[in-house]
Amino acid sequence: MNAGPLTSIDLSTTCPKIGVFRYMDAGEWEIFKSYLEQARYPAGEILYREGDKGDFLAFIASGHLEALKKTEFLAKPVILAKFYAGSVVGEMAFLDGSHRSVTIKVIEDAELLIFTRQAHEKLLDEAPRVTAKLFNGIAHLLSLRLRRANDRLATLF
Repeated sequence: MNAGPLTSIDLSTTCPKIGVFRYMDAGEWEIFKSYLEQARYPAGEILYREGDKGDFLAFIASGHLEALKKTEFLAKPVILAKFYAGSVVGEMAFLDGSHRSVTIKVIEDAELLIFTRQAHEKLLDEAPRVTAKLFNGIAHLLSLRLRRANDRLATLF
């Protein structure tokens, strides 16, 4: 991974693509982006593994990632989801403080915006309104994902 400050990602075009930012206005986005770190991951690299500590979440600016889950029945992990630019990974463990429930593998070189737990604590103290808008966006995302999971489960019966 190559991490650092936000320099090469065009945030004016990236921000609108990432749905969880829909509740932020331009001023709030300017505040929030200063709490993010930019990271690049090459194809084949693991962002995190099932069971790891959930101390960050990642907004995908570009690239393709997959969520892999170990099962008792198959020798290899099952692909649970595919993520592309505009999506978020790592939000469940980040929110509830548990360990990662899946492994996230980079399939196509990816540029990510990393939001750490430490940055979250600082943002919460310094800009609680921005934090609230971020979490509104994450709640919206989780609701959509749960609806899709329900629809998929319904097809099994």
